[in-house]
Parts: sequence; structure tokens; C-alpha cells
Amino acid sequence: MGKSLSKTFVRRTAAACRNCQSTCPKAGITPAPRADFSLRPGAYYGGDTGNIFAVLDGELEGDPVIFCAHMDVVEPWSGKKSVLEKDGTIHSAGDTVLGADDISGILEILYCVQLVLDSGKPHKKIEILFTIGEELYVKGSDVFDYSKVTAKQAYVLDLSEETTFNIGTIQGGTATNIMPDCCVLTAYETPLESKSVTDFQKACEILGFSGELTGTFGGSDNNSFAKNGIEGLVLSNGMYNAHSTREYTTVDDLYKGAELIGQLILL
Repeated sequence: MGKSLSKTFVRRTAAACRNCQSTCPKAGITPAPRADFSLRPGAYYGGDTGNIFAVLDGELEGDPVIFCAHMDVVEPWSGKKSVLEKDGTIHSAGDTVLGADDISGILEILYCVQLVLDSGKPHKKIEILFTIGEELYVKGSDVFDYSKVTAKQAYVLDLSEETTFNIGTIQGGTATNIMPDCCVLTAYETPLESKSVTDFQKACEILGFSGELTGTFGGSDNNSFAKNGIEGLVLSNGMYNAHSTREYTTVDDLYKGAELIGQLILL
């Protein structure tokens, strides 16, 4: 299965961002989820598609869960060629980014959903959101219509070991030429007792993974979920040296990410 996953990554990453709307249909998921292609935001932000929202109805009565990843990739991207090494490392030819940020997240979601369907095991209702413009300050998830979402539990696949803290808006000070007494930054926190956290911990325990909870100062689509009353976690999805021509991922990381999502679906 790992070999199939790696070939899927190498084959699909280039097409996924040049024509993002084709990502879901080309994934070959059967039965196909109900999909909604929101085209208008894509045209507004200069892309070739909009946010993609899909629903896969389930048999279990448990609360639905939504998985999210973003489709846009930073430059340099044009002409990217993926290289699969014998040790399972996947990287570009060295003159472009790989696009593991965040195509690895898309792949893990699609791959694990198909594995769950193939297993025949009953599962809860699954919602999937693939966004545009995340690298442009989460513009895609910011304009998404959240009335379509029934889940109150989210998992956003978009985290590497290191992240960048960019402060867009601050409040502080009362007048010019006076040292301000404080500076106010607005953030969010997912409570440790929330279902998204406890389910993550339970899934890691079942799989024998050493899941680690940590804070992050980076922006992601989870910020938009939190703003719309949906509690979630940002999950690491196996991308290294993101936003550089040294970016890479590994087959093992991709497969473990898919395993984790699959277990979260079956809980």
C-alpha cells in the first residue's frame, strides 16, 4: 500500500494545483462523495478553481468530522518533477518546491477515505474541505460558507516541524511619541478536553503512535474553523523544508498520516 501511495503522490502533485478542481474526481473514490465546487472565490483570487467541499455519509451515529487541506502551492512551482528515491524519500528535481505543503495533506485524506470504504467498516459522516488561497493568508477558508458544514470537530493537515509567526494586526498604545504599556494579539486555543483532542489521543494510542500536543504560532485554515465555532487540531502531515526547493516528504510519513485519519474516521 505504501508503494501505491508514493506513486499516487508523484503522479498527482503536479496536476493538483494547476487544475485543482480535478483533484477530487481524479482521486477515483468509489462511491463518490457528494461534492460542491465553489468556483467564484477561485476566480476572484486569480486561481483556476474555488474551494471544494465534499460529504461522505456514514452509518455510525457519532458526530461528523471534517478534514481539511489546502490546494495552493507557493512558487517556484512551474515545471515541477517529483523524484522517488529507493529509501522512500520524495523530493523535487531541486529547481522547484515539491508541493508537499499541502498536497501531502490532500493525498492522505483521499487515500485513507478510500481505504476505509474498501474495508467495508461502518464509519461516521465525513466532510472534506480543500481550500484555495491558504498561502495568501487563509483567503479561501475565510470566504467559505460554513452553513454547509455540520461537523463541530475538525482536523487540518498542514503542519511541519517549524513554522513562521506572522503578525498581521495588533492593538497597543494610546498616543504618538509615548511608549505603549501593552500590546494585544488575538489568538485561539483548542481546549485539551475537546473531542478533537481526546479523539486524536485515542487514535494515536490505538495505532501505537506517540502523538504530541504543542502550540503553534502559524496561521492555518484552522483559524477560520475556530472563528466559525468549529474546534479542531492542525496535524503534522509529513512535509519538511516547506517553502523551499529542498522540500521533501517520505512514503512512511504519508502512510502514517493516512492511517491516523482513517482511525479518526472509525472512532
